[in-house]
Amino acid sequence: MPPTSTRDRYDHLRRYGTPLTECWGVNDPALACFLQRIQDLGIVTLADAAFTPKQARAQPRFGLTVIHPERPPLIYVILQKHSDLPELADTLFHEAIHATAGVMGRHDVLPEDQGGTAYLLEELCAVAGALEIYRRLAMPTMKAKARENRDLGERLKRALRARGCPLADIAGAVADGAAAAAHLLG
Repeated sequence: MPPTSTRDRYDHLRRYGTPLTECWGVNDPALACFLQRIQDLGIVTLADAAFTPKQARAQPRFGLTVIHPERPPLIYVILQKHSDLPELADTLFHEAIHATAGVMGRHDVLPEDQGGTAYLLEELCAVAGALEIYRRLAMPTMKAKARENRDLGERLKRALRARGCPLADIAGAVADGAAAAAHLLG
């Protein structure tokens, strides 16, 4: 039976996940520093290295973040779903922004209703934060991912405006993303 509560999901991932650094060798200095920094902040980084490539491709996500008020934030990535370093780094940056939701006061538990405004605002926050991380780390290999994220950010803003979300909330999500990136990078 799949985990149903946030706590059950967290415990399940902790039980079956493998520490990311044990199953993936980081050969990019900027990314290695980033991983060390988020670990120093108490963010747990796990991976599922047990999926076959075919099983991994069938998964709907590249990664996810679980926050629970009683536990440290947890980032979980599906390694076999990532085709290259920029794709994996992009997932880590995005999920790391989500992992700051509790400490930065955005959410106690991340929104799960993918059609909801709160979810879309949190996604915009993660995209904006990842863009700030790209800018600050200046990783040449991330230019294409940065462009993709800029485009995604614009699509999210349009979707939020179309549903009547106040512009101040949209701008706030972007600002929250930049603040989360600053927190992560120190």
